[in-house]
Amino acid sequence: MVAVVLQKLQYRLATAMVSAAGAAAYIGCHAEPREDTEMRTNVYSIEAQRRLMEERNLLRDRAKADAQRLRDEAIDGFISGADVFVRDAAQRAARAANRLAARLHQHARQRAAAQG
Repeated sequence: MVAVVLQKLQYRLATAMVSAAGAAAYIGCHAEPREDTEMRTNVYSIEAQRRLMEERNLLRDRAKADAQRLRDEAIDGFISGADVFVRDAAQRAARAANRLAARLHQHARQRAAAQG
């Protein structure tokens, strides 16, 4: 359970980092306008926009890979914890069955001795 919460927090952190990096790249992209003399508006270079998209894609891919890794780790942790729990329960059940068999055997001996 703790691993799942940790995974969610790390995923949120990764997505926040992607958003922050995207905003920084957006600001960087818009910090270098060139003047379009015909339209009298600022036009941003195609290269800056391409760089921005590449950075965003790279950050998103990293965040997805980190989220997948964290998910896999959480699942592995859960499975190993469940395996330990099942193994412990099986050992306790076997011990209880052995104790019950011993008690029944002792009870049978006591009844035989009392009758004999």
